[in-house]
Amino acid sequence: MNDVLKKQRIKSIEDNISALLANWKDLEGAEFIHDSTKVQLVTGMPFAFLNSIANTYFSGSDIEKQIEDTLVPYKARKVPVLWWIGPNSKPDDLDIYLEDLGFKKGDEPPGMYMNLKDLDLSYKKIPELRVELVKNEKHVEDWISAFIAGLGGTENQKKQFFKSEMALLQKSDYVRFIGYWNEEPVTTSALILDENVAGVYLVVTKPEYRGKGLGTAITIAALKNAYERGYQEAILQSSQMGYNIYRRIGFEECCKFKWYFYRFE
Repeated sequence: MNDVLKKQRIKSIEDNISALLANWKDLEGAEFIHDSTKVQLVTGMPFAFLNSIANTYFSGSDIEKQIEDTLVPYKARKVPVLWWIGPNSKPDDLDIYLEDLGFKKGDEPPGMYMNLKDLDLSYKKIPELRVELVKNEKHVEDWISAFIAGLGGTENQKKQFFKSEMALLQKSDYVRFIGYWNEEPVTTSALILDENVAGVYLVVTKPEYRGKGLGTAITIAALKNAYERGYQEAILQSSQMGYNIYRRIGFEECCKFKWYFYRFE
């Protein structure tokens, strides 16, 4: 991969992250800012990924103040926050500033890219698995049940997340998939459709159903749907658990992100 192509793919990934955060901007009580220095979302919900900051371009001699000003709404609402540091984030030592403020480093997910023309649809299907598009309230309930169980969440989190996900049911650029194992909802994925790029997110499987190829199947279902809609490029950020799966599907690593977390009490 040459430098020009790599830069284009990194931009596609970072732009799609902006679209991901914008996905929840119209929720009741949400605050969203997308300007030349950052993208930030505050929903007030108890999930760090729904209270995120990304694509940061801070400069000057008052970096710490810019960070502290950015954190004001999270502190006021006492929510967990996730700060994405990408390959183009500025300053280059943003991670040091965050650590000095008490942020804890999480994963370093690889940013990955795939040309959907290379998608192999001849994979062996799993007889017990049925994948459906999320189209109605029952699908949303099932999607949240599998998603929250896969994250080890609580019943209270289920209830809070249900309201927000129902509010997004009719969005055409946010497409969710639910996988049923013998009628039990067990695995999830979602697409963020932005420009000509399809971002794959929220790939989660209930712990007791892992190791059966469900993550591969629910990801391929999402990619196939994107391709059928005319999308040519797909991106994602991989967990350590999913990395080899995505490589087998056809994704290539082209950068690394850093996730930093802070919980305001």
